Amino acid sequence: MSQKKVENHNNEKSMTLKKAVLHDVKALKQICSDAYAKNFYNHWNENGLDLYLESEYGDEKLKADLANRNLEYYFIEYGKNQVGFVKCKFR
Repeated sequence: MSQKKVENHNNEKSMTLKKAVLHDVKALKQICSDAYAKNFYNHWNENGLDLYLESEYGDEKLKADLANRNLEYYFIEYGKNQVGFVKCKFR
């Protein structure tokens, strides 16, 4: 599991990026769904958001993404809390 620490010169908590792996699917699904829903809930009609979240962040989709060499997910951690995620696509 690789981690990258963001330097902080003010003696405050730092953010860390932690690469997600296959056994992180449950936690990854939660953080991805929560982050997307909080920011884009008002863009969807009834049930549309739930359908989208399942299609993009469902267990099978995330497992396939994590097995894809051209995709990587990272948890953004602040202190001991997961506060977001990053999805990187490589060509």
